[in-house]
Amino acid sequence: MFPHPSQPPANLPANQGRSGILFPNGMLLPQARSIEQSSSRTPIIGMMLPQARSTEKFSTPDPIILNPFGISPDTVIQVFDQVFHCQSMALKLHSAHFRKFFDSADKKPSIASAAFRYQWTTKLDDQDVFNWFLIEASSAPDIEETIKKFKGDKKIAVNAMEVLLRAIHSMSVTCSGVVLVEATAYADYYCSLPALSTAAYGVLSQNLKLAETIAHDPVRYLEVAYKLRHPILFRQAVLQAINPWHNPRHVDIRDEHLKFAATYCHYKLHQKVMRVRDKLLVHLTTMPADKLQRFREAEMEEIRKASWPAGDKSILNLPLLYRNLSYRRDYDVEPRIKMILDELLDNKLPLAKLRDARYSSDSFVCLEIEDADLPWNREQQNW
Repeated sequence: MFPHPSQPPANLPANQGRSGILFPNGMLLPQARSIEQSSSRTPIIGMMLPQARSTEKFSTPDPIILNPFGISPDTVIQVFDQVFHCQSMALKLHSAHFRKFFDSADKKPSIASAAFRYQWTTKLDDQDVFNWFLIEASSAPDIEETIKKFKGDKKIAVNAMEVLLRAIHSMSVTCSGVVLVEATAYADYYCSLPALSTAAYGVLSQNLKLAETIAHDPVRYLEVAYKLRHPILFRQAVLQAINPWHNPRHVDIRDEHLKFAATYCHYKLHQKVMRVRDKLLVHLTTMPADKLQRFREAEMEEIRKASWPAGDKSILNLPLLYRNLSYRRDYDVEPRIKMILDELLDNKLPLAKLRDARYSSDSFVCLEIEDADLPWNREQQNW
C-alpha cells in the first residue's frame, strides 16, 4: 500500500520527503502543494495531473455591518449578493413594514442557537424581472437564480438599499442623485420615508454635483422631495421645474396635488416679474429725455441679442434681457434701474448657486418659496 502523497514515509531521512515521495523503483512523486501554489504550478512532463475544481459555487462580498450603537446585529438582509448585518430594533422603529412582518403570525420561529434572529433575502417580482423585494429567507428561491434573472441595475439596487438601511440606523449617508431616487422608492415601499428624509440633509450638503443633477431633471427630483417632504430639496427642484421662462417643465408632473403646488409657484413667479416690469416702466417715465433715449437704444440692442426665431415668430429670453441690461456699462444706467432689475436676478436656490449660463440664462430663480407653499402637512411626523 502506497503512503499518502502529502506525508513522507516514516523511514525516510529528514532531508527526504521534503520535495516528494521516493518509491522503490526510483520514481519521485512531488508533494501536494497548497491551493495557491497548485493553481500556478508547472505540469510535470509525462504525467497529466487533473486540475482541482473549485467547490465554491457562489461567492459574496464581505458583509456590511450596521452597528452604530454598539449593539450586536441580530438581522441579516441580503440584497442580491450583498449581505447586511442589521439591528432589528432600528428596523422596527423606523419601518412600519419590518415592524409588521418581522414577527407576523405565519413567520417560522428562529432557532434558539441561531446567530441571527431574522434572515431576509431578495425575491424577484413574478411579473416583472426588473422589480424585487425582500422576504423571509426560508421562503425565498435560490439567490443565484435570482441574480441571474434580474434585469435591472444590481449595483444601483444594492447602493440604494444600503442608503436606506444606513438612514434607518441613523447613520450618515452620501450618494448620487440616481441612487437617492431609487432609495426613495424603496423607502416608500418599506414605509420608512421619514428616516430617509432626515438622512437626505447629509446627502444634499455633501454632494456638490447634486445641484446640477437636479437642474437637468427637476421634475423627477421634485417628486422625490414631495415623497420625502424635504423642504430644501423641494425649493431647489421647484424653482428649476417652473423654468425655463419660455418653456417651464412643471407641466410634466404626474401627481395632481404636486402639480397644483408647482403651478401656484409658477403663478407667483409671474406675478413678481410683472410687478418688477411695472415698477421699471413707472421709473422710465421720470427719466430725462436724453437718458431715456440712451436706455431705449441699449434695450433694443439687447432685445435683438436675447431673441431667436421659432417658426414664424420670435421668442424673447426675458431673463437674459434683464440680466444683460443690468450688467451693461456702456450707457448711463441709473442706480434705480439696476436696483429694480436686480430683484429678478436674485438667486434663491438653496443649494449650490448655479451661475452657469446653461442652467440660468433663461430662468428666473428669484422666488422665495414660503413654508406655506410646501404641499404637505409640516406637523405630521409619520407618513
